[in-house]
Amino acid sequence: MISIPCTIEKGDFKINCLTRDISESGFSVMFDFPKYIDYKKEYTITLKTDRYISKFKSKIVHVDNIKRQWKFSFQISEIEEEEKKQLLQIIYDRKPSLPEVLDTDVSTFEDLKINTFKRIKKERMSNRRLSRFSIDESVEGVENLIIPLDYGITLNCKFVQTINNSHDKLYRIVNYEDIAQNDKFELILRKWIDSFDKSIKERMEKRLEIENNVPDEFDEMRYI
Repeated sequence: MISIPCTIEKGDFKINCLTRDISESGFSVMFDFPKYIDYKKEYTITLKTDRYISKFKSKIVHVDNIKRQWKFSFQISEIEEEEKKQLLQIIYDRKPSLPEVLDTDVSTFEDLKINTFKRIKKERMSNRRLSRFSIDESVEGVENLIIPLDYGITLNCKFVQTINNSHDKLYRIVNYEDIAQNDKFELILRKWIDSFDKSIKERMEKRLEIENNVPDEFDEMRYI
């Protein structure tokens, strides 16, 4: 786990952010908004500390949602030898984030092995490379959606699947490349995300209110 300044750029596209973690083969960053970074393109990455700078080419291999944030994982696709040396210095010339002392209890190592295999299996099963976001809207039995929005923007959506046998439905925005970098669409998307977060918060507060109003003890006076 290493948090250092990171620049992702290609042509006129440029994002400054912080890394979440780094390995010899790639790195990840976290955003509080589902930014559009084209997984089909190769980006120039610059990692910089107060002592080292490493510059290389990289592509997105996975995008995930973690606690209302979006994690973008990149894999290094091209790196020069000198840049590789700088990257290794960035990774290893620091106090390690892993425990320096491990319990010798066998179960500790067994748990570590199990958790590692579970994470590897999960990453292999999921190859999502576009951001996913939630909105609070009701749709019944529709395979394809055409959604007209403000600013003359139209979403063409195709049904993918029902999520976890629930009422939640997953749709893919077919024309995402035409609108993803539109500033107006970003405004609409931010409103959707804020509205969804507000809706979830209100539901949780209502549920807590109901739970708190349930009497813990039997009150015979209520039945007189």
